[in-house]
Amino acid sequence: MWKGYESLPAYFGGKRKLARKIMSFAQGKVFIDAFLGGGSVSLLAKAQGYKVISNDISVRSDIVGKAIIENKRTKLSEYDLYSLFKETDNNFIHDTFPNLLLNKDEKLLDNAFANAKSDLQKLLLIKFLFKYKPFSMLSNKIPENIATSNLKVIKPHLKYMFKPTKAFKQIKEQINQGIFDNGQDNQHHKMDVFDFLDKVQGDTVYFDPPYAGSQSYEEFYNILDSILIQEKIPVVKSKFNSGDAEAFLHKLIEKSMHIPKVIFSFGGPDIDGQKLLSIVQEHRPAELHEIQHKWAITATKESMQTATEILVVTK
Repeated sequence: MWKGYESLPAYFGGKRKLARKIMSFAQGKVFIDAFLGGGSVSLLAKAQGYKVISNDISVRSDIVGKAIIENKRTKLSEYDLYSLFKETDNNFIHDTFPNLLLNKDEKLLDNAFANAKSDLQKLLLIKFLFKYKPFSMLSNKIPENIATSNLKVIKPHLKYMFKPTKAFKQIKEQINQGIFDNGQDNQHHKMDVFDFLDKVQGDTVYFDPPYAGSQSYEEFYNILDSILIQEKIPVVKSKFNSGDAEAFLHKLIEKSMHIPKVIFSFGGPDIDGQKLLSIVQEHRPAELHEIQHKWAITATKESMQTATEILVVTK
């Protein structure tokens, strides 16, 4: 797999294994990613020379967009790393999420998040947390759609707890190899997706919205999001996880009629590809593609062999 992906956080539901297939349907010169997520599709589009305009309302994805997609040349330095260790009086993690981490790591990260000034530093800390507890399963509550047979994948990586400086240096190198200038003025926005679509112009738009009935990212990443903004935030599910999800899909298509090519991506065992195709076809001609693949973590051992990603692509 391409080394550039190592610069990104391994958010649950990421598209690293699917990005090349998704990008094979793109056209033109300007690629729009309306739900950036972990950034793998946008980063590949950037590497392929597209002007990338990405968007995501979440803080965790906004950090990725600013640090990797929009950023042309600024890289993490040794100073950026060591400045994170400066002592502070911040105790947010310790006070808000007791017993989440070992005591020494609580203080390490409370200092680090208080000292982090740039999106690159915050991205480094996200990736450190993911090495500590992969996929940001910080609550120790395993979502219902993850098989207990795969729990070994999400056990804490103890070596990172005892050698944080070494881990920080490794992560710095990973992040820096994903930073490059592709000759385009790439942009990232943090907006409501419908407001974003009203303003953006391009040749291809990629939609990877949350799936109705699936694990809510706002629930899954609540602790991470709270740590990033240093404030305990309530869980407010995305409208795309709601019972009105179909109406929002129609609205996405209506708001993107000025963009020549639309690519929808949907995953999960209960996704009805024909239903999604019919929704899109109410507005414009489209075709259905099903991609067989394997997730690192998925619902059952059996579905790891038969996971399907649904792509609905306009003609």
